[in-house]
Amino acid sequence: MMVRPDHVLARVLSDSTFTTNGLLGMASGIRILARLVRCCYGPKKRLVVMTRKLDSPVLVSDTYLICKDFELEDRHQTMGVRVLQAAISTVNQAAGDGAATAAILLDSIIEGGLRQIRYGIDPAILRNGIDLATRQVLQVLPRYVQHARDDRCVVTALLRTVSLDRQIPGMIEDALDAVGADGIILVRESRKTFSELAVADALQLDNGLVMMLLAKDTLNGETRLEEPYIFLTDKVIVLAHEIRVLIEQVSALNGSLLIVAKDIEGEALSLLGTSHLAETISVAAIQAPEYGDQRLEALRDVAALTGGMVYEGRLCGPIPEEFFGRADEVVVTKCSTTFVRPHSDSSQVELRIVEVRQQSVDERLSQYDRERREKRLGNLLCKTATLSVGAQNDVEMGELLEKVRRVLYAIRTGLKHGAVPGAGATLIRAAAEAEASLAADGKTSAGANIVFKALRQPCRQLLRNAALDDALALQIMDHYSAVDDNEIYDLERRCWADPYESCVVDSLQTLSSAIQTASSVASVFLSANAAMSQHLV
Repeated sequence: MMVRPDHVLARVLSDSTFTTNGLLGMASGIRILARLVRCCYGPKKRLVVMTRKLDSPVLVSDTYLICKDFELEDRHQTMGVRVLQAAISTVNQAAGDGAATAAILLDSIIEGGLRQIRYGIDPAILRNGIDLATRQVLQVLPRYVQHARDDRCVVTALLRTVSLDRQIPGMIEDALDAVGADGIILVRESRKTFSELAVADALQLDNGLVMMLLAKDTLNGETRLEEPYIFLTDKVIVLAHEIRVLIEQVSALNGSLLIVAKDIEGEALSLLGTSHLAETISVAAIQAPEYGDQRLEALRDVAALTGGMVYEGRLCGPIPEEFFGRADEVVVTKCSTTFVRPHSDSSQVELRIVEVRQQSVDERLSQYDRERREKRLGNLLCKTATLSVGAQNDVEMGELLEKVRRVLYAIRTGLKHGAVPGAGATLIRAAAEAEASLAADGKTSAGANIVFKALRQPCRQLLRNAALDDALALQIMDHYSAVDDNEIYDLERRCWADPYESCVVDSLQTLSSAIQTASSVASVFLSANAAMSQHLV
């Protein structure tokens, strides 16, 4: 076969290491990235200068942004970096926050585990001890939650964890006050250089007019329907007589018509435009929200909110009037539909809310599916806030949108699962209580001790970043070991304080996810006996 000289043939080679050198290289990569994360941890964090391809360097302190595109030249070290990046991504998906805590714990457990392996401890025994200690700590953690006092603390504390413009945290707090933890807060890209917040006490769908010909107000591209009859179907409307049946029936009632369907095509769409131009009836049509199995569920949500029902049959004749939903006004634009004061069936709405909340509890749901259900829940509560984030350039816009979405998810998770005293205090107290429990049962082991020592590291790093001397830091950590004591050392004011009054708290879900992910990844890592990397030559 002839090969042109300007063509380059590449082969994929696998490099296998069956000694501890490969694992030590991976651990070295984890440690390098964890050191960067450590200096950005806590209220006294420092900044990291990060270079970007084809762009100028930036100063960042966000763990996710630091870790996202981090690479090293050594292949084994890069494998370790990938392990830490995967762990951080898992924690972010579960809780929205806690990436730095997970990185510190993972690095500490792996370092302690490798030390024990060098001393001749069997990795299988270490893994059993790590798993046992983790289960015990996760069982103890919920005891430190105080639901009655922490709502405002969770919001304030989690907003401190990300570097945001002063204006945005205030808007997030206003949005949460307006719509509540279960309401919809849409985060969108603004065309302006500053951020804005808009709150609507109405049901809002992201779908707009199926064609702009239906817009009455051509200048603003919208149409307003006064007290319309709302027809809901999960079918595609194609035939003209299907639309004619609806138009004639609603015209006889001297009303306006809104059609929400899977889609409207062909003759049906043409007749809809003709009826609008002839002013036979005030009519608008939108596509049904969501897709797949969630489309029918979303339509049933709208039906409960408007007092109607979803029509699942073919349009062959007049539709029973109870199938039509109602609202005082519906505003339809090219990209959204707002139902103002819908005539909801309160009993059906309550049932739908309970059903959606039960579905959201399923831990097997991905973050995307969970967000879809949270959006449905916000629609059922008829509370929507839109936060339009502004920035000077596209790069800054992408980073801001990512930060705002993650902190909002972290706040919702914290409000849902509760909060515990922060500053690393809860981790030390939970470790002390779990260690005492295992000691009483005679189940302590080298693996368990690795976890208990690692749980002290986040607090130690916070105190180190605050430039406290070692003697005072040791005294503070020993004080935290008193399980019955609820005080924390406020690094901002340099004094002992109540965590809920000082808003120094952590989300329970954040700590649980960080501990579980770090210990799980570390125990698997320590059980490995070979490292294999692939590269092009």
